[in-house]
Amino acid sequence: MVSPSKSPGAAISIEELAARARAGSRESFAEIVVRSRPQLVAFLARRLASPADAEDVAQETFLRAYDALDRYEPGRPFQTWLFAIGKNLAANHAVARTRRAAHEHAAATPASLAVSAPTLAPAPAEATAPAAEPGAAGDLWQHAARVLRPDAYRMLWL
Repeated sequence: MVSPSKSPGAAISIEELAARARAGSRESFAEIVVRSRPQLVAFLARRLASPADAEDVAQETFLRAYDALDRYEPGRPFQTWLFAIGKNLAANHAVARTRRAAHEHAAATPASLAVSAPTLAPAPAEATAPAAEPGAAGDLWQHAARVLRPDAYRMLWL
């Protein structure tokens, strides 16, 4: 049996490297990272808000792929499997970022605009009337708090 060298040649396919990595060759997985990283980062950059996020998610993708190598099915395209992991992590990252931003925004909400628990009270008639020209964004939110049911206001705020 020929052991893989430090840098397997380009003639070795990604799938062969994946099979070797699955059998325990860290060098083969390192070569997969070297070959796949640029394309994976570019793929993730189209799905995430910043290049730094794409780099972070790419790193996490390689970690997850390495940990899950036993679930990779040899004979199937490795990069498809790898990019699917990356796509899922990118979606999770984007959702987590949105939640963090919403949480930070809600934490910064002035107490005067805080909404109590939702109620099922009917909407006031003014809720369907056109809004007056507010002087500032704060005036708009105050106007919305006055004319909307608390649950509708909360949904708008979120």
